[in-house]
Amino acid sequence: MATVHDQVSAVCLEYFGRFRRQTHVTPKSYLSFIHGYKQIYRDSRKHFEMLSKRMDTGLIKLQEAAVQVSALSKELEVMEVHLAVASAEADKVLQSVTVVASAAQVRFR
Repeated sequence: MATVHDQVSAVCLEYFGRFRRQTHVTPKSYLSFIHGYKQIYRDSRKHFEMLSKRMDTGLIKLQEAAVQVSALSKELEVMEVHLAVASAEADKVLQSVTVVASAAQVRFR
């Protein structure tokens, strides 16, 4: 901060040499510069805190989704077993219906 203040003082001298207009860097302007820097720092900090909270919320949602996916995967495994049993029963019924239908066709010919 002090280095920037010194650089501004040097630029003020260049400004006077170039345009013949006097400008001054006072302790009040230095304090104003520090106040502005603090305000920018506070705003940036708030912005990054907000982004951090959003990131944390997203991570929590991802963890919740992972738990739900694992629960649904277990449920899917159980349903696949039931589906295999139901499919086997449906195949048996289809075979018996096919046999009965073919027997009926032979009878009515």
